[in-house]
Amino acid sequence: MGEWPPQRSTETVGSTTRRNGDRNGTARPDNGDGDGHGATPVLFVCSRCRAAFANGTELQAHRAAGCKSEGEMAALKGRPDHVAGPEVLTRAATAVAVARLRTSAEARVAFAVAFAVCFALYAVGRALQVPYLALAGELGVLFFGLGAAPLQSNRSAGLPARLGVAVLVMLSSMSLLGGLMVLEPLGQPWRPFFWAAAAVAVAALVHALGVRRALVDLRRTGMRLRAIWGGRAEVEGGGWAPLTALILGTAAWVGAAIMAGHITAGTAGFLPHIPPLWYVGVATLLASVYLARGKREAYIALAVVSLTLALTVTPALVYAMPRSQSAAKHIEFVQLILAAHRVRTGSGIYATYSAFFAGIAWLCSVARVTDAAGLATWWPVLIGLLGLAELRFLMGRAIPSIAGCWVAVMVAVLVNAVGQDYFSPQSIGFVMGLGIYALVLARGGPPPVSARLRNAVLVFSGCALATTHELSPFIVGGVLVVLALFRLARPRWAAVAVLVPATIWAGVNYDVVSGFVSFSFLLHLSNFRPPRTVATPGLARELVVRAGSYALLLGLLVLIIAALIGFWRHRRESWAWAFLLCAGVGLICVAASPYGNEGIFRASLFGIPWLVLVAARAFDGRLRRRTVLALAGVSLLLCGTFLVSTFSLDASNVVRPADLAALRTFERVSPVRDSYLLEMGYGSFPTTVPTLPVTRRYYALPTVLGRLPWAMRPSADDLATLTQLYENLARSTSGPGGELYVEWSPAMVAYGTEYGLMTGRQAAAWRDLLVASPDWQVVYAERGTVLLRLVHG
Repeated sequence: MGEWPPQRSTETVGSTTRRNGDRNGTARPDNGDGDGHGATPVLFVCSRCRAAFANGTELQAHRAAGCKSEGEMAALKGRPDHVAGPEVLTRAATAVAVARLRTSAEARVAFAVAFAVCFALYAVGRALQVPYLALAGELGVLFFGLGAAPLQSNRSAGLPARLGVAVLVMLSSMSLLGGLMVLEPLGQPWRPFFWAAAAVAVAALVHALGVRRALVDLRRTGMRLRAIWGGRAEVEGGGWAPLTALILGTAAWVGAAIMAGHITAGTAGFLPHIPPLWYVGVATLLASVYLARGKREAYIALAVVSLTLALTVTPALVYAMPRSQSAAKHIEFVQLILAAHRVRTGSGIYATYSAFFAGIAWLCSVARVTDAAGLATWWPVLIGLLGLAELRFLMGRAIPSIAGCWVAVMVAVLVNAVGQDYFSPQSIGFVMGLGIYALVLARGGPPPVSARLRNAVLVFSGCALATTHELSPFIVGGVLVVLALFRLARPRWAAVAVLVPATIWAGVNYDVVSGFVSFSFLLHLSNFRPPRTVATPGLARELVVRAGSYALLLGLLVLIIAALIGFWRHRRESWAWAFLLCAGVGLICVAASPYGNEGIFRASLFGIPWLVLVAARAFDGRLRRRTVLALAGVSLLLCGTFLVSTFSLDASNVVRPADLAALRTFERVSPVRDSYLLEMGYGSFPTTVPTLPVTRRYYALPTVLGRLPWAMRPSADDLATLTQLYENLARSTSGPGGELYVEWSPAMVAYGTEYGLMTGRQAAAWRDLLVASPDWQVVYAERGTVLLRLVHG
């Protein structure tokens, strides 16, 4: 994947020669992320690709490493290797510069057309009263319109930079505009359509100016190319194998997912029930990635995108509900904002860091979406695609090979089985962090955008991140501090733009945030442990739980070993130390706060991209046949660990429609104050986010019992004891007079049996006792889920 620092690459633009690199003359590569400014005069040109070199030694090393058509340096494609004269070089470099300008103009026009199409899609959705069609168009408007607007007048930025900046601006705008409307201290009224119209108007004006300039560039570059090349078109062949594999693999997994239909999550989720054709499709896509090396970037990019869609679209399609129980809580918080239009920042951690939820509520309001459950179901697909754009942006800033970039992106996707892509602030905090890293990383060639625009986007994103998530900005800021210490950040003060807003916001809301930081937990070993459950005596965890844990550990271990190999080979270079320290910044944050014993997952999540960057150096950029076969085998292994780790516990993780309906029934029939809901089982289940000092309360079974169930075959006396303990807990909390409810769900039973906490027969006995008891009245019952209310006393 190239050497670091990369080999000298040069470019002559017109009759002007400029240096592209650092002060000592080491040039940096340009993967389309930078402005393409030139370097020293070109002498030697490779006949197989567009790479040019200052001497024959570099050209021979380039050939020995395996010539790939990935360069975009000044060269005459199809001509023999030669020592080119100044006139020939000027002509070749001019052609390359003109072609690059034309590509930029085409991208700007394409973004504007996509903006117009998405706006039309939104209008059609509103006219036909199809809310989610309107929401899809609205998200497209936010990305192609508002997100892409800052670079519409930029003639030099590559497509990865345009997509990366668009994601940053999109997510930041959504969070900040939403927060401005709902956070009480900011005092803005709830006017979603006004802010949406203002954003669209500004974006439309910027796009109009950019398209006008782009059309002029297209007209001029078209004439220039015809004058230089005499109207001959360059067509790169050899892409039939990866393209065929891409089409067949995509058709296989899509067809298998459709044939599977709706699947009720059971042991190992959909994995045992999906047709084998789905696995064939995924394996074919893995092969397509490596077949596409050396071809056009579109082939390998589409293969990685299709693979990501297979891993995210399939569960959304077969389950038709979110894959995380916590997503249900977030859905209900969005529903609360849609109803109240106000959030008090001092009333809890969710309310304090509610910019993400406010932004989603804004989008739902403009699209007339009354229930965010559908968006939460497909959120991993959306955030997965946005994450791909940011990963490509980041990898392109550090890896000179385009094939190497996409292989690294794929590895980062397959190792990331931590499960933080669900409908949550954490998901956008991670993606925004990737974009910020790429924006400021100073060792991947020329700056991707102008300094003024980079600084503006950096400050804008830092403010949005500060109000979105309590942990992410400090991890991102810590990484930027490390990069600045090693002189790998431009500007050097980039960490200030992220840490200062986050610190100010945390200080203003110290009463809320202080509960998550305690000096008594500082450097405590328990901070680095994941949540633990103790099995009931006589029971044991199911094999699927151990398999999921071991699969996650194995995937991370493979990446860590590869990263250590890459680090050892480049241990004398400062960037290797910097990237390795960046991977460990999350652990420093976890050392100060356990974050509910989930901090280790957050630390792993933010460390994966940097470990991938270090691991990419293990092969020294030489993708020979043996290296490719080894990488293909590792990728297949990582794909297996991802599937097992991510989907093995779907029986208890997937939100069930009946559980969400039971929660909403409880919210509708119970009073806001002094109401209690007891989960007759273990694990997470749908709840709401408290935003008032005294509100509905939710309890798990161990909270009431104080210990694990004592009766494997519960009787009526056991139910009476449980009821009495439940009443005592309610009275000790708010006094007599509260309403008591219990919920029994198959998801809770699945969790209990998976972790060896209770048997299915025991859980069914508790349900039957509740339904038969005259003290408990059934309020809601559907698809196995039962909601009951205490009626005696």
